[in-house]
Amino acid sequence: MSDQSTPGSAIDFEKRVAQFIAVRSALAAKEKEFEESVKSLKDMKKALEALLLGYLTQTKQEMARTEAGTVSVLDKVSASIEDGAAFRKFCLEVDWMVADLRANATRVEEWSAENDGKPVPGVKLSHWRTVGVRKPT
Repeated sequence: MSDQSTPGSAIDFEKRVAQFIAVRSALAAKEKEFEESVKSLKDMKKALEALLLGYLTQTKQEMARTEAGTVSVLDKVSASIEDGAAFRKFCLEVDWMVADLRANATRVEEWSAENDGKPVPGVKLSHWRTVGVRKPT
């Protein structure tokens, strides 16, 4: 783009806002188009996964090798929090290792501000700026 903003230079700001919105909209449309274009493939993959898992289960196999490839049963697990307060209490009183440890950026920033800018030990707090652009109403 030729309207680069440098101190003392003018850009057609309204034009750049309109371009931003147009690019964002075009990107969203392409992403939607892509998701729609692969939906049937994703559905087919899911059906094939069910068929292959059914076969392995029926034949009491954990893995099957063929000339076309090897199929293995993959056991997965997920854990979702249904009661945040009860989970926090359990973590603090019984076993904190049942939680993934990561810093809460909002609380880290608040704590640092409340403590004269002192950083939370072991945490790197990063800030950056970007823009939010809304269509006119």
